[in-house]
Amino acid sequence: EAEIRRRIAEDIGYGIRDAWIDPRDVDEEEALTTLEGVNTRVTELAAALQAREQARAGAPEGAGSST
Repeated sequence: EAEIRRRIAEDIGYGIRDAWIDPRDVDEEEALTTLEGVNTRVTELAAALQAREQARAGAPEGAGSST
């Protein structure tokens, strides 16, 4: 049944793949609706943005980090 609900991944250009994952297939622990899940996602996003800014500035990773 899960396979019926899951759409086949398809290439939408530039190497990006589009795949539908039915929310009913995701465990409650994986759901980002809990405060812990939201905090984890925000932390990951902040790290990704910091890495992007460092790459743009040409700074080595970890340079200028106070933590």
